[in-house]
Amino acid sequence: MWTSSKIKRFIHQLKDGDIFTTRDVIGFGKRSAVDETLRRCVADLRITRIARGVFMRTYSLTRRRQVSAEEVARIKALSFGKSFLVDNNKFRVDGRSSSFTLREEKVRLQQMRKRQRRDGG
Repeated sequence: MWTSSKIKRFIHQLKDGDIFTTRDVIGFGKRSAVDETLRRCVADLRITRIARGVFMRTYSLTRRRQVSAEEVARIKALSFGKSFLVDNNKFRVDGRSSSFTLREEKVRLQQMRKRQRRDGG
């Protein structure tokens, strides 16, 4: 089965508003084919790109929900196998710091301090 067919089948099985990452579909084929299929699905309005590598299944643009920065940060962290916590309105991960853009706002994932990793919060 072709990469695009596998990805479209995966997307079709999602519920309206479900969020997924590129990592969820990367095993379906070569990276270039995965990226091209996701780009086409965004253009066809099958999915909405929320942030780099994060997408939402959308059946209806009128019912599209707003996704919080915390929800996207959590999804991105977990897709890379990182622990995630919110500390004083800051997003912390147990790996290297990173950032992403959500609705023209830069969101930072900051590295946890050693004590936070040990205590779990």
